[in-house]
This record gives sequence, C-alpha cells and structure tokens, in this order.
Amino acid sequence: MIFGTSGSNGESSGVDQASIAVDPAVDTTAGSLVVCFVKHEGTATTISVSDGTTTFDAGTYRSNGSANSHGQFHYLLVSNGGNKTYTATFGAARAFPSIILFEYTYSGTASLDGQNTSTGVSNTPTSTNFTTTATDGVAFG
Repeated sequence: MIFGTSGSNGESSGVDQASIAVDPAVDTTAGSLVVCFVKHEGTATTISVSDGTTTFDAGTYRSNGSANSHGQFHYLLVSNGGNKTYTATFGAARAFPSIILFEYTYSGTASLDGQNTSTGVSNTPTSTNFTTTATDGVAFG
C-alpha cells in the first residue's frame, strides 16, 4: 500500500454543526482505500460519511470515559476517483466536530481484517489488541 493523500477540517468555536467536510475537496484515485476518522463533543449521536456518491462503511462508535467526546472510523475499501468532497453528517448538530481523511492506493483487493477500539481519559492512551491474518495492511489507532 502506498499513502496517497490526506485532508482534514475541524471546528474549534464550539458552535454546534450538523455536518463537516474535508476542506478543500480531495482528489483521490479510483479504487483506493479511503479512511476517515470523525469526532465530536456533546451527547452521543449517529455519524455517516459520504464522498457525495457513496456512503462509507462505519466502524464501532466510541465514547470516552467521561462520555463527552465521541469518535468513529469510516472507510471505503474501493473508492470513487476524482475531486471529491468528503462530508460527515451527524444525527443531531454537535460541537467541536472534526474529520481526518487518509487515502491509500494498492494493487489487489482490500479487506477489513480486524477492528478493535478502546477509550479512556488517562495521559497514556492505549488501544486494545486485535489479530490480523493478511500479509499486507495498515492499522489506524
């Protein structure tokens, strides 16, 4: 896998927003793996991510120990190519949303080999273990 591009956007004023988009739009290669991490503060709500054509698959939605910060990974194993606006939409407007996008190009077929997340409020964050079976891969945490 080869890292292709990235993009991000975050709202720091505390104003509730119903959606947030990667700004500026990102030019991705057709067939790439695209992964987004989306977070917000406030009470829990649903999150969906789209490139304007396709809705991403969603990982496990997580809340930190104080239940005020929430995040979720979203992914497209085979992306649409072109200059796309990647947008996260919240079930209800939330404060301090952010979106981070990563694109990886590859030859072959991508698959989600494992997923596990952890939450906490300490100064030394850790993730939980998971086992992969593929010979090539990328891990986000």
